Amino acid sequence: MTYIEELLKEKKKEFATFKKGFKLIETENLFLAASCEADIDSLEPIGKNIYYPYTSLLYLEKGELEITHDGVTHILPEGYFYLVRKCTDAYVQSRKSIAHPLSIAHAFAIYDHSLKNVISKIPKPSQSEKIEAEERIFRIASHENLYRVMETVKYAIEEELEIDTNKMEELVLTTLQSIAEASPKHYQLFYNYAKHERIDLETFMNRNFYYKYNLEQFAMISGRSLSTFHREFRSIFGTTPHQWLLKKRLHWADTLLRTTNRSVSEVAFEMSFEDLAHFSKAYKKEFGRNPSNTRITEPAIPLHSFVPPTQR
Repeated sequence: MTYIEELLKEKKKEFATFKKGFKLIETENLFLAASCEADIDSLEPIGKNIYYPYTSLLYLEKGELEITHDGVTHILPEGYFYLVRKCTDAYVQSRKSIAHPLSIAHAFAIYDHSLKNVISKIPKPSQSEKIEAEERIFRIASHENLYRVMETVKYAIEEELEIDTNKMEELVLTTLQSIAEASPKHYQLFYNYAKHERIDLETFMNRNFYYKYNLEQFAMISGRSLSTFHREFRSIFGTTPHQWLLKKRLHWADTLLRTTNRSVSEVAFEMSFEDLAHFSKAYKKEFGRNPSNTRITEPAIPLHSFVPPTQR
């Protein structure tokens, strides 16, 4: 039996949709946004702002990725791995190559406790190497096992096979451990990236309001206790998290209905409403009309011409 056959379960799977062009694969200690495709009509790049709440391991399968943070641009060519530190607000551009009409990337989001667990199993190097505090995007050493994971993910998506997520997670984390063990600089990098860091709350909420997190998760990801999260949230936004999230999601849903071709159910799902009935009731209470009437009275423009305000 080949390695891929061991890692993949032999049955069909409908991958969960994370966002348009994404496939989401979740495990206990990390999640993977796989096969993130950008269909680019020309060699000119397409870009958007992305907020990274978790430390992310990026791999570009095809095309080229440009990540700009604080005026510094990092170019990620095909076939290399980068770590992006949590709490990084960056402008990301996808660019196709002459050989490939698509830019395809994969991103592992790695939780802090996972990075801490990785370095806890390694003796601290006798010589430490300084990693600049502002070095938030870092090219890490290539490793055969990381390429094996990428090969597996690609094969699974193409063949619609289910991945053994436990084996995938184990391979990724043990590989990162091997990389850290072999290099004092990588050890220090993982150590720094695993440190507690408080996210700018206003930026974080405006970038991530549509995710289906509960308030405990929003607080944890932002680096705060729940009580501190509530206190700072009211100070910044002048209302409670629940009231703000509901209004923010409804108004963003209204924008999507008026400016894209997405269906009412797609918009409700994207804004993390539990069901269509709940969304429709809340929407009518806020705007005085049914969401379906918005679609009828305000014709949608093509989806590809819509750029969200937070991504301009």
